[in-house]
Amino acid sequence: MTTPSGTARHKPRRTLALAFFAALALPHQVASGAEWAEANKVAEVVVGVTMGVFFHELAHAMIGELKLPATGPEEDTVDQFSALVMSQAGGNSAIYSSLLWHDWAVDKERKGQPHRWRGEHAPDIRRFRHTFCLLFGANPAAYSRLADKFGFDQRFRLKCERNYPKRLRAWEEIASLRARHLGPDLPGAYPADEPGGRINLIFRASSNRYELLARQFEEGLAEILDELSGYFVWPRDVFVEFRDCGKINASYDPATGRITMCYEMIEYGTDLVLQAEGIAVAPMPAGDAMSFLHGAWWARIATAYGPLDVTVVYHPNRTYQSDEVWAQSGDLAARVMGAWSAEAAGDQLFIHRLPEQWLPQQFCYYSQAACQGQARTISHPARMIDRNTMNVDGVVWQRTQ
Repeated sequence: MTTPSGTARHKPRRTLALAFFAALALPHQVASGAEWAEANKVAEVVVGVTMGVFFHELAHAMIGELKLPATGPEEDTVDQFSALVMSQAGGNSAIYSSLLWHDWAVDKERKGQPHRWRGEHAPDIRRFRHTFCLLFGANPAAYSRLADKFGFDQRFRLKCERNYPKRLRAWEEIASLRARHLGPDLPGAYPADEPGGRINLIFRASSNRYELLARQFEEGLAEILDELSGYFVWPRDVFVEFRDCGKINASYDPATGRITMCYEMIEYGTDLVLQAEGIAVAPMPAGDAMSFLHGAWWARIATAYGPLDVTVVYHPNRTYQSDEVWAQSGDLAARVMGAWSAEAAGDQLFIHRLPEQWLPQQFCYYSQAACQGQARTISHPARMIDRNTMNVDGVVWQRTQ
């Protein structure tokens, strides 16, 4: 099989980069219907910006913790690694991980900010050129329209196609020096049962409007970190922390073995790309009231069947919805079905549930207002006590995660 330019295509295999991304289900679509098109685009941009920056910092950690050899400038090397991994994801999110650097360069030029050439990073426009080249080399057909848009000539395209497998193979061979041998597609210099540290993921609560979308792929990212923990022989535990930093930044600290992903970086980068794409920069609900609800909440509720321990998990999708709720009282358990949402009004939160379906039993709760499966919205005003506690009609809910 050959590409339009005539270069040979090799049979796909489970590469190192693909193994990292296999667990991450990118939310290319977070909702259905034309009215959600903008929200879907925002989600793709958040994922592209966040994961592109994350894999950049991860590569710093691999070089610092695993002592991987880096024969060129480290910032260029880790940009390369990030682009290789994102190339395995494909789709719009991969594009936005590279466009971030183009849009950042345009923004700096518009503001009259010169490149600090004494710094370690290459100019942002060069970072775009190098990362886009790897994306194009991985899938020329998918990115030919963008190559046309930015005026990349045929010589550039051919070079990218030829260099991509070389760069990928080089990273795989270097990485295998500090890895466990997990089979022919994931070779390593250490036995499969070699002991080592693990990578731990931490999400800190924040009022940043993009925290909600960042948390959307928390589970997939945790699986990727499990893959990394299982493949590489880490000399100690490493931590990945998403949090507010008070500045636009993302970093790896070799002293503590910690990768910090600042919500300010995610917000700034996402807004840059959204503005360049002509999309409103604040399409998601904002404010402490709404972000306060995200996560898992537990309460003990009195019902006609006795006290029930109930856990509600809210997930961001413009509203807060619960995939499922389990109620437990002694030997009696019920799976609670239905759509949940919440909205803010002033300093109060209102929790809605539609329809009222409690299976296999019908339970009444709170002030006995929701019984017998009525198909109507039941609202409960909620009062915030602190970030981990709220009171809803006299029932105290505690955050569990």
